[in-house]
Amino acid sequence: MSADGPTRRPPGRPKDAAAPSVGSTPGELGGASSGAKGADSRPIPPIEVDFPDIERWRDGNTGTPYVWRLASERAGPRVTIQALTHGNEVCGAIAIDWLLREGMRPTRGTLTLTFANV
Repeated sequence: MSADGPTRRPPGRPKDAAAPSVGSTPGELGGASSGAKGADSRPIPPIEVDFPDIERWRDGNTGTPYVWRLASERAGPRVTIQALTHGNEVCGAIAIDWLLREGMRPTRGTLTLTFANV
């Protein structure tokens, strides 16, 4: 248990196993510098993805920072996409940043885009 509460680990990971680091290689815990090898024994390159600058989306349009609601005039489903639930998982933030930059609007229903943990 840490000072912040109980420590959680994925099922199957031994108590003494290191947590994955940001930039871990696919299929391996421990990060890019650990010398991981692919199935054909070639080194697996690190996966490096830049975080988008989401500061421009801070104000949102709902009264809640970093939350954007895009509504169509036509009735339809309500869909929410949330990014950064886990702060080191950046792909959702890249996707939402792209949707907002491109001015995407639903043709039916409502789409809510949320950056969490900011």
